[in-house]
Amino acid sequence: MEFNIVIKIENADVMKQKCARLAELFAEAGEILGGINSGTCMECVAVDPDERDTENDFKPGEVFEYHGRKWVALDAVPGGVFCVAHDDFEAEGAEEFQFSKDGSPDWRTSYVRRLLNDLYLHCIADPDDLIKQTIDLTADDGTHEFGTCEDYISLLSCEQYRKYRHLLTGFTWEWLITPKSASASSVCYVYINGNLGTFGPTSHSSARPALILKSEIFKKCRGES
Repeated sequence: MEFNIVIKIENADVMKQKCARLAELFAEAGEILGGINSGTCMECVAVDPDERDTENDFKPGEVFEYHGRKWVALDAVPGGVFCVAHDDFEAEGAEEFQFSKDGSPDWRTSYVRRLLNDLYLHCIADPDDLIKQTIDLTADDGTHEFGTCEDYISLLSCEQYRKYRHLLTGFTWEWLITPKSASASSVCYVYINGNLGTFGPTSHSSARPALILKSEIFKKCRGES
């Protein structure tokens, strides 16, 4: 009996050696069990992004409505979709957001974290619709003094901003979650033209909330059953 096996994966070049070894194992199994002869062929090719079977089946950059505002779907994550607000937070006083009141660049103790996850949480979302994020607080200089934390609502990090920059539009003066350094009292920042910079944490800015929406809620937002 002859048949072909095609495995479609990302990073195909990296995996070719492993696929070759797997083909050898198939051949060895065929010799032991019979029924699979030397005609068996295993091929490792790159998966077409349009062929990926994702739980949520969306195009990165898709805009949808949730809880009275527009959101941009950025990426699929286990159980949900990572999204960011299409526009900066437009509640009363949003333009007066300070990253922190005491000048610390640490998100964990920041004023904006308390606003988004306490005072304004229910204005932004229903917590039951969300999956908590584990947020990487690595500084822009690569230091890890601030570690990680968990929140329903966050801001984009510098790394995420760079990754999803091509999907974002309509910039204002926006905080990012990334400190410049654990030893420097400044936080990364998006200018109105989309460029990155740093600013003192007590400066006034705006915030573009980011969250993980559960898959079933995302589908309801798109009108799916």
